[in-house]
Amino acid sequence: MKFSVIVIAVAVEFLILPFTECKDVRWKWQAGSTSVNKVSSDLNLGARTGGMVFKDTNTYNTFFLFGGLLHDPISNSQCFANDLWHVEGGGPSEKVLHQGTRNEGSKRGTGQSPVPRMLGASCGIAGGMFMVYGGYGDKGALGDTWIYDFGHEQWSSLEKLHFDMNHNDTSLISPPARSDMAAWCMHDRLVIFGGIGEKSETMRDMWEFDLRTLSWKEMENSVLLRSQIYFNHLTTWPEARNGATTWVKGKNLYLFGGNRVSNHDRKSIRNVGFSSDLYMYNISEGKWRYVHGRRETGRVAKFTFHGQHSRENEPGCRRGGAGIVDTSGNLWLFGGEGADGHLDSVSSVKPPKRLADLWHFDVLKNEWAFKGGFERGNSAGIYNGDKNIYYTGSQPGSRFDTMSVPAGNTILVYGGIGIDADGNEGLLSDFWEIDMHNYVAYFSATYPGTVFNLLFWPFLFVAVICVSFLYSRKFFEKFRNKRDIAYAPLTQE
Repeated sequence: MKFSVIVIAVAVEFLILPFTECKDVRWKWQAGSTSVNKVSSDLNLGARTGGMVFKDTNTYNTFFLFGGLLHDPISNSQCFANDLWHVEGGGPSEKVLHQGTRNEGSKRGTGQSPVPRMLGASCGIAGGMFMVYGGYGDKGALGDTWIYDFGHEQWSSLEKLHFDMNHNDTSLISPPARSDMAAWCMHDRLVIFGGIGEKSETMRDMWEFDLRTLSWKEMENSVLLRSQIYFNHLTTWPEARNGATTWVKGKNLYLFGGNRVSNHDRKSIRNVGFSSDLYMYNISEGKWRYVHGRRETGRVAKFTFHGQHSRENEPGCRRGGAGIVDTSGNLWLFGGEGADGHLDSVSSVKPPKRLADLWHFDVLKNEWAFKGGFERGNSAGIYNGDKNIYYTGSQPGSRFDTMSVPAGNTILVYGGIGIDADGNEGLLSDFWEIDMHNYVAYFSATYPGTVFNLLFWPFLFVAVICVSFLYSRKFFEKFRNKRDIAYAPLTQE
């Protein structure tokens, strides 16, 4: 019996283990300066924000980065860039593919190239091409589309490509100019939603760029919404906004938060117009679904249960956060500008707080969990120990409009506008890696060990009970037989 109790205890332990939430999220400072507005000695990209990135799917941790707003140490000022880089995150190391006009008077390559910009949309085909659309430049919002051919190592405008492919046909459909739009890069297409237009107005139309045919088209429901034909019957459609955080999970496109007022109004209401709602768009169905959060803007964060998913947890309103999907298909949110957990962080007088909180959204439970970082906004970064080594306590400071890509179950985060180690605000040049392996491996991940445990241990549990029962019956039967009294019929004398 003692043996059976031990086996049952072990079985229960193995049944519970696969569903235990591990809260160990590690941070590693890989490279870059601990101060703002500086060019790092080992990361030539320099301090910048709002660059356009595309993950190289042929490799584990490399990506392409184009443009952004950077700090020029020579003139000690900020300027837009149009340089194109291939960055390997493991080192990190980088290789410039097109120098552009990052430094005045320094150009490399021939032919045309996109004008310098930030906060555009980007996508591509690994080994084939890299595309850039829109953004914000010296003359305001942009509406051009450019393709970089990796084979020929040159840029071409969509107008030129369309002209060459369609035999002098000059008709071309393209979205209206915008910047800071929500963007989802998929295997064969780029999808965009909203953004800030030429007149600083927030937008809510939705477009798709086909990477195979190099052509734009507006989504069907977006056309109906814009023409007011379908407006009264369209039950779910996100409000106009810019700066939303996005995730791609198969055919589902997620959108969180963003700024829902025009840039003119934002100057007077600050982050009161920021949202914290979560939507999901299914590509196959062509429909939006409201997933989580409240529709009103200007909400503070709720850190009710640390490390645990709960309906009571909620990230604060924000724009410019970084979104990553892990290998389990769940969503990670880091940073942005908006509100932390204090009521005074939502204000029409003070500027939005820079954030460095790390959140996890379980798509099956529809619940958020706070997983690390700083609860309080405007927090300085902690750069413990040597570079490229995980140290307890190290974590990036508050920031928004950072550039980030996934690398398995790690997040590569670079730059942005934020707070350095000394509490100063400016353009950052630091490169961080956020490791979630321990968490993802033990929660919401269907792996062979879990399936084995679900099938084997319940069977063993039942088998142990049955064997114990049969053994006990045999034991007591034998004991009882020793105490039995033999009876014999009485004989008459």
